Amino acid sequence: NKNIIDIFNQDKISIVFVGQYSAGKSSIIKMLTNNEHIKIDAEITTDKATVYEWNGLEIVDTPGIDTCLRPEHDEITKCAIANADLLIFVITSGNLFDQRLGDYFRELAYDNNKSSEIMLVVNKMASTALGNVPEQHDIIANGIQCVLEPKYADDYHICYLDAESFLKAKNITEERRVKRFIGISGYDKFVDA
Repeated sequence: NKNIIDIFNQDKISIVFVGQYSAGKSSIIKMLTNNEHIKIDAEITTDKATVYEWNGLEIVDTPGIDTCLRPEHDEITKCAIANADLLIFVITSGNLFDQRLGDYFRELAYDNNKSSEIMLVVNKMASTALGNVPEQHDIIANGIQCVLEPKYADDYHICYLDAESFLKAKNITEERRVKRFIGISGYDKFVDA
């Protein structure tokens, strides 16, 4: 798709966000870029590949993959993936990988030899039983191991986020609560990774 290829600046590192619709890709990008114009919603909000600038990097938001609702989204996302230097594959703590999304991830990682170019992000961690803490991370890593085989969770850069907590912190004035929400978000660890 020529329109997708034209949006990429070949002089910049391109980080492409992929994952199921409503996994929080746009929320994470809004968290990173501080761009208030990025639309976020529980419904499908991204219907084309959109490029944002962050720390000299090119961040690409893509439509949700494998939705069955809008097959053209898969084609848009595949074109963006082909031009990516790094893929951020976003899943949610509540859904993790269903069969279709797991198959998509394995095809991308192993059939297309992209496993070394993928960072796996588990979003919406505040809604888990324990929250965004190492004990919950271990539970999730064990739960997704069957999808990651023949590799292991430790072979991937897995980040655990709650982008919504970070975005909530922006509307709070009490410093202690701001720090708490940013801590819950996992923002610093994600940026470091």
